[in-house]
Amino acid sequence: MIQIDGRNAEEIVVCIQAALADGRATPGLRLPTVRELATSLGISTATVAAAYRELRWRGLVSTHRRGGTRLTSRAAFTPRLSRIDAPVGLVDLASGHPDPALLPALDLAFGHLREPTRLYDGPSVHPALERLARAEFEAEGLPAQAIAVVHGGLQALALTLRTCTTPGDLVALEDPLAPPVRHLVQSLRLVPVPVPVDDEGMDPAALSEALRRGARAAVWCLRAQNPTGATFGPERAAAMATALSVRRDVVVIETDHMGPVAGVTCVSPGVLAGHPRHVVIRSVSKWLGPDLRIAVMAGDDETIGRVERQQALEARWASHVLQQAVAALWGSPAVVRLLARAADTYGTRRLRLVEALARHGVQASQGHGFNLWIPAGEEAGAVRDLAASGWAVAPLATFLNTAMRSGETAWGGYDT
Repeated sequence: MIQIDGRNAEEIVVCIQAALADGRATPGLRLPTVRELATSLGISTATVAAAYRELRWRGLVSTHRRGGTRLTSRAAFTPRLSRIDAPVGLVDLASGHPDPALLPALDLAFGHLREPTRLYDGPSVHPALERLARAEFEAEGLPAQAIAVVHGGLQALALTLRTCTTPGDLVALEDPLAPPVRHLVQSLRLVPVPVPVDDEGMDPAALSEALRRGARAAVWCLRAQNPTGATFGPERAAAMATALSVRRDVVVIETDHMGPVAGVTCVSPGVLAGHPRHVVIRSVSKWLGPDLRIAVMAGDDETIGRVERQQALEARWASHVLQQAVAALWGSPAVVRLLARAADTYGTRRLRLVEALARHGVQASQGHGFNLWIPAGEEAGAVRDLAASGWAVAPLATFLNTAMRSGETAWGGYDT
């Protein structure tokens, strides 16, 4: 039996997860009953029940009718990536894919490759993509001290967290957020600290509290956040920078999945704070095509160096064929014009939907990108009624960062 401490559900969860992470607790160990633990800690049974419910949601415990609540095997730390698949026959407003008509044709990228096949030596980042990415980041005022290229935004986030945190560490995460990010953090055996998001991004006061509690990393989206569409403006970014100023040791990870088709410029709290441990991750999936599987990272030498050393032990490098393809597309004047048209088109479609909903008395979230947040009086009924009318939307629970939170809001992944 392990020593379990905590005065609230979250503290109990952190205690048990830390014991699993450092080996003090092993899979199969039976936990005290809800009543036993409540009595020993001097807290309510409802508090312990909420903690056990959260542990089950994270896949850390399983409950058996006569065997009680037991810690699960290591396999539970690698959750199955959830997918939002619209039922056949419904209009898909749930998945949030880019419009194929607004993605460049890949023959523009692969038709002019002339370089010899890369062997096992040489730089991991192709010079053409490095020059282009550095120029783009610097033009936007984003950090470009060092550049790395990896296979997609999730791999970029995974490599950064894996090399800058240890199991059991606290990580400040948006709430709500994209489900793959939550699953990734869970698989790394990190403890998410939910930070509420509104139309302008993370709540600075809640971020301050997460940092005060000891978060080792903080992750947020700069613009067109999934699922809210939130985008940092100058005032909110400045308030976030102030919150960061008290913890210079925290690793700040800013994501930018929409890039040049977001329809709004980047304002970086990390840059405003002059934060020493700071990376920006820009995936090309939403604007050049998901199958290219490329993300560019820019940041400080230490953090990017850790990422590249870990990458060298795993995938070695991101394909130079794909890197050249991305550089060819990103640097093409024709593609630049297409991306500008895509940004305008996505923005127009989103605005028209917001205005149409408003005419019916429905207030949707402000913001940018593919996603729209629509409050509903009773979520399950709203999702069901929309499906019956031919529309597929994604429910709030899909995006919540913690099972201990509940709400009555429906989320629609606006597929533009």
